[in-house]
Amino acid sequence: MFKTGIIDKPWPQCNRCYHRRFGNARICPSSEWNAIFRWVSVERRAVPPAPEIRVCATKATVIPVVAAVVSRGGDYLVCRRPQSKAHGGCWEFPGGKVAPGEADRDALKRELREELDVAVVRIGACRFKVREPATPYRIAFYDAVISGQPRVLEHSGIDWLSPDQLNNVTLAPADRRFVEECLLRRPEMASHFGKDF
Repeated sequence: MFKTGIIDKPWPQCNRCYHRRFGNARICPSSEWNAIFRWVSVERRAVPPAPEIRVCATKATVIPVVAAVVSRGGDYLVCRRPQSKAHGGCWEFPGGKVAPGEADRDALKRELREELDVAVVRIGACRFKVREPATPYRIAFYDAVISGQPRVLEHSGIDWLSPDQLNNVTLAPADRRFVEECLLRRPEMASHFGKDF
């Protein structure tokens, strides 16, 4: 409902913010424009109610991603991202997004089958989790044993690289963190399954 009021005589009022003048002040105390007052006459004014502002507090969206750490002879399987995708041309450990309601291990098996045409025969514990900067992606790295020869299906290339070689190529940000934290600083964590399978 509107509130109304009848004003019998005018009062000094600011040109911009419409605050009343107090005393002999010529500058509005509530206005950053320093507007000059003028005399206005208001006979009836309808004041609408203040709008209701609803603030929805929602948690930041986190998209889970899994990556497979596959090692053979001390070298690690990495794939090169296509130029058309984010971090195009960077190398990464194979994997992908976890579908809603899907377990990490099931997602890892599905992604490696789709990307490299290989079967995952064993998955270890999660070795490392990292939030990719400026994105909603949280990437979990798992040791994995695969069966079959990897083929290029979705990437622009694949290779087997040692930790020192990985340190000298352009990696995606999250993969760089994993290499630095788990393969270079702590060599004993090179693989939970051992160097050779």
